[in-house]
Amino acid sequence: MNSGFLDKVREICGSFYGAEEKPDELGHITFKVKDKSFVRIGEMDGVYILSIKTSPLTQEILINQENSKFVKTAYIGQHGWVSIRSNDIVNWEELSELIKEAYYRTAPKKYLQC
Repeated sequence: MNSGFLDKVREICGSFYGAEEKPDELGHITFKVKDKSFVRIGEMDGVYILSIKTSPLTQEILINQENSKFVKTAYIGQHGWVSIRSNDIVNWEELSELIKEAYYRTAPKKYLQC
């Protein structure tokens, strides 16, 4: 597996005030703020699967783009989550913005001023 991928996600998520890395009940790497998840990372067949909390509108836009690598996340996709495989990631700037949006959707307002 690509440890550089995991390091990059940790770097992005760790830059947010109050963000914590915790395993969930299924063993996924989960980034939370105030015990609410905003990013999850699972693994399948040696490939990381990055899941990001988005709005339903953002989710629709991402999965309907031409040649999109994003898919609706299994089980929690109805809440706006999207997923992408680590070997499909081509634009870290876009992913960083999506992760930032996920944090802002999840964090308490007072955390956003820190």
